Amino acid sequence: MEIKMANALNVKVIGVVFVAYFLCSTGQQCVEAQLERAYVRSNLTLRIVVRYPEIELVNRNLSTDLFIVGNGLGLAWNDPQQLKRPGSPDTWTIDLKFSGFLDGYACLECIHKNTLPVNGHLEYRILTNNRTDMIGPNHGIPVHISKLEAYFPVREHFSYPYFFSRHGSVHASAIASSIDPIIGNRIWGYYLPPSYSENSYKTYKTFLVPDLSPVYMELYRFSFDDIFVGQAIAEEVVLVGSEDYSLPNSDGRVTFLTPTPGIQYYCYNGDWSDNCAGCIPANVTGKEYMEYFRDGCGYPVEVGGQGDDYLNYMVNEVLPAIQLLTNDRLRISRDNLGIGGCSLGGLLACHAMWTRPNTFGMGWCKSSSFWWPTEINVDNGFHFLNYTIKETNLGPRAPQRIYIDVGELEEDPYYAQVSAALSVVDTMMTNSPQFRLDETLWFTLASEQTHGSANLYDSNLELFEPPQSTCRSCSKPKPS
Repeated sequence: MEIKMANALNVKVIGVVFVAYFLCSTGQQCVEAQLERAYVRSNLTLRIVVRYPEIELVNRNLSTDLFIVGNGLGLAWNDPQQLKRPGSPDTWTIDLKFSGFLDGYACLECIHKNTLPVNGHLEYRILTNNRTDMIGPNHGIPVHISKLEAYFPVREHFSYPYFFSRHGSVHASAIASSIDPIIGNRIWGYYLPPSYSENSYKTYKTFLVPDLSPVYMELYRFSFDDIFVGQAIAEEVVLVGSEDYSLPNSDGRVTFLTPTPGIQYYCYNGDWSDNCAGCIPANVTGKEYMEYFRDGCGYPVEVGGQGDDYLNYMVNEVLPAIQLLTNDRLRISRDNLGIGGCSLGGLLACHAMWTRPNTFGMGWCKSSSFWWPTEINVDNGFHFLNYTIKETNLGPRAPQRIYIDVGELEEDPYYAQVSAALSVVDTMMTNSPQFRLDETLWFTLASEQTHGSANLYDSNLELFEPPQSTCRSCSKPKPS
């Protein structure tokens, strides 16, 4: 392995000076003391470990060497420590020896004498021997080292590059529930990112997106690829979704995506398309429409409420099945598992994150149906806002990141989409102080947008799996 470093800076030795001043007056003796000592932590080691299948290089008629270009800590050409790890297949390493000062870290025995600020990112890219650059954002690591720590053992940072695959793939599988006969057997799709087929050592954060069918997943695949490869604004993730809600004589989407039961009205004569055979006048408001149902045009049926059963199915049966199909390459611990949805799917996603903070670490709720459920008197209950986030899982909780948005044109006196979303955000921050606006909780009022009109499935992935590097555009460091 070879390493290259650019943008050399001068290294300076730092001295710390403490000066004590004692006030004095006439007849008093003034004392001024100075204490100087050099603040240096030496023999620090950061090891970069690259895992990549050599057979991929061999099959492309390349040598089995990789090298790195980057910034910070004096990465340079022809460092004698840049060696293939003996006895470890598909593994390259470089040990960076450096010293720590009060204002940063300086490389030892490097060609370029660079410094890296305290808590600065070491950023780098990995290339093949014929200068084929890796795909995606820079790799990077913050060099977090305590100022009081004189020495630490070798710390390893693993990288899993890929060089040749620019397109992800979509797959589908039938997954049956052995617990819930109503759920039965349903088709699930999963998007595998571009590196999946090339670097078998890489694993991925995973997002459940209940509304994302395999068909839509294929349509949106180019958008996902662009996020990870073209724009390089996020690290790769796996997306798992279905939209297979078929049920006899009922609306399966309402059944499976709502956490509590509600009322749905059906026409005595005709149906919704003909306003119950003309029983409901045209051009009435949303609430007036429902009041005509209540007052003689229709009859109520209790629907929905199996959202938690569906979440159990997704977490306990769907994810293990996809994990088996992907050779255990999904990361599904709570810090690596997210959920996202739109409309009723957004309601379920917010419900899942709020009530299951030890299962889901992140996710998005778009144009969420916070108005649910409709009640027998046709008022909307706003159960998630009025009950769930006020009475469940309050106080300290595992850290989460939640993105909520709503279209500016969605506001309606009956459904109150905009005002309800704003209230949800405010109540989350009030009832759980770990939520801080624009840090762990994001809200967007989408200008001139209607219900669920844009970016349904790739909602701000850069918030949940940002690049390892500090840059968002992730421009490549240039060899010199």
